[in-house]
Amino acid sequence: MKSKSLKQELIYYISLKDEFEKKGGPSADAEMFEAVLELEEKILKQFALPITLSNSKILREIFDESEIENAIWVLELRAKKYLLSTPKSELEILADAQNKKLDAFDVLPEIGLSTNSYNTFVYENILLKKKATPKQVLDELIYFQKKKLLKLLVALEKSESMGKLFHYESLKKGHKLMFIDAYLDVTNNEEEHQNKSKKETKISDFYLLDVTLLNSNNFWLLCHDFVNNKAYVVFATNAQAAQILCYNQALSNK
Repeated sequence: MKSKSLKQELIYYISLKDEFEKKGGPSADAEMFEAVLELEEKILKQFALPITLSNSKILREIFDESEIENAIWVLELRAKKYLLSTPKSELEILADAQNKKLDAFDVLPEIGLSTNSYNTFVYENILLKKKATPKQVLDELIYFQKKKLLKLLVALEKSESMGKLFHYESLKKGHKLMFIDAYLDVTNNEEEHQNKSKKETKISDFYLLDVTLLNSNNFWLLCHDFVNNKAYVVFATNAQAAQILCYNQALSNK
């Protein structure tokens, strides 16, 4: 039996979700969207469940207090099944994802990796296209997250000339990132394609915070623009499309 504090959290979650939906949903209030996502993560962790779309969906289908007990029961059953199942290693999860072409937003959170721009790029463009082994990808992404290299990558994108070279060599030679060149090639190609000014916003200046399932094919995505310190909500069908949509949204708000 779960504690009274969990029920209180779920009551608060319902009220927050209701207020959020009354405001118009993700496109109306990105900050409240982020708050809802953070609370979902906190609640699911109490059941020792991974932060996957299917688990979050159970919470999103609670509409009033009378449904809390049933939701807790469903989550406890799911937690027991999850704990009693033969757990797959992170490497096995990635290998399975590569073979089945699973979406980054279903897989990365399950193995404790954030859905930032570098992680989703490596997943979509390197792992799924079999340009590297699952072990090479896993080692890279764990290292990238453990060393908190996203800020350094953002600094590289914001820098000019010598500063850019310094940050690049730090990532390439110092941290020995295997896929940094491929990542930068794609972002540079996007810059040329869009024919933007020197002060443009870069794709890699976005950190995709989370994703909300609308139906089996489409997602609302929350992204944070580090350059302008703003959050944007976009609609996309996969992680790669989200990068471009976040990028275009920032440009339109300049």
